[in-house]
Amino acid sequence: ATTVLVLNHGADSLQLHRPEEKAIPPGGSWVGSIDESHDLQMSSSAWGEPYSMAATPDSFRAAVAHENNTVSAFDANDIQLQLSASAHICLDQYEQSHRAWQDCINKHMLGGAPE
Repeated sequence: ATTVLVLNHGADSLQLHRPEEKAIPPGGSWVGSIDESHDLQMSSSAWGEPYSMAATPDSFRAAVAHENNTVSAFDANDIQLQLSASAHICLDQYEQSHRAWQDCINKHMLGGAPE
């Protein structure tokens, strides 16, 4: 199974169709699992067609919907790079492992990730 994080940085709600039916409001997120029989499928009234993401064995992925109605997909390596870049930005501002440092990383990772 693949664990997936969906972040909605767009102005419109996302409609998650698979693996479950769920609305993701602007600023909202969803974490769940997909597998070979249940890919990720979501849509928005602002998009021309639905977005799909297939499962990959034993991995973590993210899909980020942006204000300009585009979607960015991230694999486990992309997420590690985002985490590292965010940590470097925040090291100059906060003491490592301090709660404010963790909040700073969340703010910068993937355009703003939930806690």
